[in-house]
Amino acid sequence: MISGNLLEDYFPLIISNLFVILFFFFFQNNKKKADIAYQNHIARLEARSLRAQMNPHFIFNDLNSLQSIMI
Repeated sequence: MISGNLLEDYFPLIISNLFVILFFFFFQNNKKKADIAYQNHIARLEARSLRAQMNPHFIFNDLNSLQSIMI
């Protein structure tokens, strides 16, 4: 009977601790997903930036090649 009484006394505490643990894992998982999405966005922006830098470089090289052929 004593163990039954202890279970009744600590049941709300056990349930609240389980909720805290579940919320912790949920928010930790959500944060990881947000971090991965942020890193993917940064990688796409870096690739776009590199492509934008490459185009003028190749145009400059083409113009130099044409100039050297004409000379």
